[in-house]
Amino acid sequence: IESDEIIVFRILVGEGNLDLSTYGKILKLIDELIQILEKIYGNQEEESSKVVLLDSGSDANIGVKSSVQIATSLFQIFKEVWDWILNRKFYKSKLRNDAMLENLQVFNAIKESETNGAIDSDTAKIYRETLLRRTEDLLDLKVLPKNLVESKTEISSRKVLSEYTEIKMI
Repeated sequence: IESDEIIVFRILVGEGNLDLSTYGKILKLIDELIQILEKIYGNQEEESSKVVLLDSGSDANIGVKSSVQIATSLFQIFKEVWDWILNRKFYKSKLRNDAMLENLQVFNAIKESETNGAIDSDTAKIYRETLLRRTEDLLDLKVLPKNLVESKTEISSRKVLSEYTEIKMI
């Protein structure tokens, strides 16, 4: 599926199959991210986001249709976090490194909304924490946008995600 309003996530499941509860959890996490992005960008569209692709195989794919701005922002969150993970060969902590958090584009949008008075400081704090937690949860479930999985990197996406899960358990 090629469209600016659709983001396809790949779930790196390997040999096993995903059960319904895992799919449900993944869809709920993605929906929570989208809802926050809609509030940040003021996209209260009549038509809500929807699943337009659900494919299983050795890896599973979930395609979610939203507005172009939301799909782009959602992809950008994962891209920025993924680039940070790839560039931190020896990173030993969660995603909560201050340098990375300051550079997340969506966090700048939250700060701008807070400055403009669109949201209060407590809401901004909740949005930042929720976006970060949901992204971490999706990475734990081995979920990445398909374009990032297929991008040519020197390190295998599967390997990096498995190391991420192991580090998080320590």
